[in-house]
Amino acid sequence: MVKLFDPQVQHSQIWMDLQEASPLLPLDHSTCLYFHLDTPSHWIQVKKYVSIAGSASEACKNADAIVIATEWKEFKELNWVDIYENMNKPAFLFDGRLLVDSEKLTKIGFKVSSFIIKILIVLTSRCFPRLPLSVAPRTARSNF
Repeated sequence: MVKLFDPQVQHSQIWMDLQEASPLLPLDHSTCLYFHLDTPSHWIQVKKYVSIAGSASEACKNADAIVIATEWKEFKELNWVDIYENMNKPAFLFDGRLLVDSEKLTKIGFKVSSFIIKILIVLTSRCFPRLPLSVAPRTARSNF
């Protein structure tokens, strides 16, 4: 399950953006069905796997990883100790905007990465475990 939180964007706009970014994946059963290549017997609907949280703390609760993809100042001011305590361990944080103090978060216990290529490799390997990652540079894969 992917939980999203964006303090600056209305939920309806997030859903529209998701639909625009992946027009072949329906938001729910009311739109067209998309056949998943890895599991031919199942249909995928985005809203079954994506939810929008009302706060950053809610989005991070029981999460395996956090991806910061926006530069909103609210993300600098979060109580990272509480967030870490409520996450699954190991707790990963991918900072795509170089927004947070990675040294401070590492001391709390987070596994922090500030490189976009690593985010793509980890997410790709989890979503498509059969996809070979030989195209990825060795230095980007070595820490995971």
